[in-house]
Amino acid sequence: MRKHLEEISGRDFYLSLLFENPTIESLASALEQWQQDPEKWASLVKIKDGDGSFPLFCCHPIEGNAIWYMEMARELPSWQKVYGLEAPGMDKLQFPLFTMEDLAAFHIKEMKKVQPHGPYFLTGYSFGGLLAFEVARQLECSGDNVGLLAIIDRSKPAAAPKIAGGAICPAELACERGFSFSDRFHSHWYWTNKWIRMEFRKSLAFFMRIFNPRIPFMRKIMRDVSYFMMMLYQPASVYNGDMLLLRQEPEKRPSNRQAERYYREDYGWSDYVCGKIQIRHIPGEDHQGLMSRPYAAIISSMMEEAIEEARGRCCLESDQRE
Repeated sequence: MRKHLEEISGRDFYLSLLFENPTIESLASALEQWQQDPEKWASLVKIKDGDGSFPLFCCHPIEGNAIWYMEMARELPSWQKVYGLEAPGMDKLQFPLFTMEDLAAFHIKEMKKVQPHGPYFLTGYSFGGLLAFEVARQLECSGDNVGLLAIIDRSKPAAAPKIAGGAICPAELACERGFSFSDRFHSHWYWTNKWIRMEFRKSLAFFMRIFNPRIPFMRKIMRDVSYFMMMLYQPASVYNGDMLLLRQEPEKRPSNRQAERYYREDYGWSDYVCGKIQIRHIPGEDHQGLMSRPYAAIISSMMEEAIEEARGRCCLESDQRE
């Protein structure tokens, strides 16, 4: 649908319009306004309205948009407000941020526009799980209260060293496809080729912005940047709060994954989380399909239970302080 709208309009279409305008009439009106003001874009997207207390903030996966959470949000109770956090660069105007720390700080500023103070309820799927963790860590370090941190099928940070500015694949990551020479060669080739392509596009984009602020391939840069960010992210400190981990059932994990963190029941998160880690298993044929039907409804049910528990705990703590 987005591609079709972009083709007929000759402009970029933001998925946030679909979230904020669920009916044909409202979408038509929004599209008319969008045609008049195509530069309008926001990182914080309201996916679902609710009563306003304890909104759930969903951190974007590596693709940069929050549409992955649409099915899950639909299944949550009517009172639960849900926001999606989208990556800079989705509008093809902003350059993506290059570190997980900077990206998390950017999203915290956006969150505080609608919720100045905690407790904050956070979730993230895949890459978004790492981002949600870093957001929670920074909020904790600044004295803010995190009421809920729920990570959906994401292992602990790989925390690989940055070699030659990121151009060379770290040895520990080269074995994730397998231990054979061909597997490791393929990993190194894929990594370096991706890095060279990213650096070329970044340089080209800086030059093109002299003539036009809109870069057609900015989303490709954003995705490549996110890939290396995901692999090289090393948290500056541990997180002292609790965490909910929703992970695929062990037998569903691909057998060719060699990384040790995938074989641990908690995906290795106990290395970075000092609080209690609650683990719930979710079905699914593969990682990519977890946020689609029918699995999104199962995840939503688990999230609803966690949210209700966290709301009750936060309300009790608030009453005790008073």
